[in-house]
Amino acid sequence: MSSKYRTLALWLVALALFLGFLWSLNLTAFNYWASGGPPTPHPEIYRVRGNIFFGVAFAFLLAFVLSVRNLIKRKRPPTGR
Repeated sequence: MSSKYRTLALWLVALALFLGFLWSLNLTAFNYWASGGPPTPHPEIYRVRGNIFFGVAFAFLLAFVLSVRNLIKRKRPPTGR
């Protein structure tokens, strides 16, 4: 695979990770709202689900930051040390 295509593919993966982060953050907000907003028979279930989605969102964010950092680091020329 060409270097340009590989870089493009890695940027698309980074974009997918960021979109996954936003989606998971949306689910986190909904579950936290559902646990305390409208009356539900078991609000603790929504609280637990919100915590799980928050952990997933954190994992997506961490993977996104690491992938973008590596892509930016890859573009820099070597320092010659």
